[in-house]
Amino acid sequence: LSYEQAVFTFAQPDLVGVKDSLKVTQGTASNPFPTLTARFANIGNASAVNAWIDIYDGPPNDGGVLLSQKSLPLLPGETGMITHIWDSNEGMHTFWVVPSTENTFLDANYSNDALSKTINICIPPAGTPGNCPQPRP
Repeated sequence: LSYEQAVFTFAQPDLVGVKDSLKVTQGTASNPFPTLTARFANIGNASAVNAWIDIYDGPPNDGGVLLSQKSLPLLPGETGMITHIWDSNEGMHTFWVVPSTENTFLDANYSNDALSKTINICIPPAGTPGNCPQPRP
């Protein structure tokens, strides 16, 4: 008897949160809403046609609040950015940006997906620079 081994490879997207791309721009006295941006890349070998990115205030699997879902379809090798303007509460917040668990495709590697950042949100008084004390990385 002889045994043959077959290896099947399926084309799959692999959405990756681009390291250090999660940014939060503080609001100002005239425009108090902070803006969050993040970049994702598809390093897989298939399109992520119906890709959605979820934005949370707090860890998604530990009571985080879903703030928004953004559409971000990516072809293999493409990189794209999502933007969210947040009507926020002042204080410390840990933002998480992750591909949605409701995406209709299987991601090739779920361990490289999430981005997170802790930031102190504050609205500076009129006429002052928009700097808030921030946590150390």
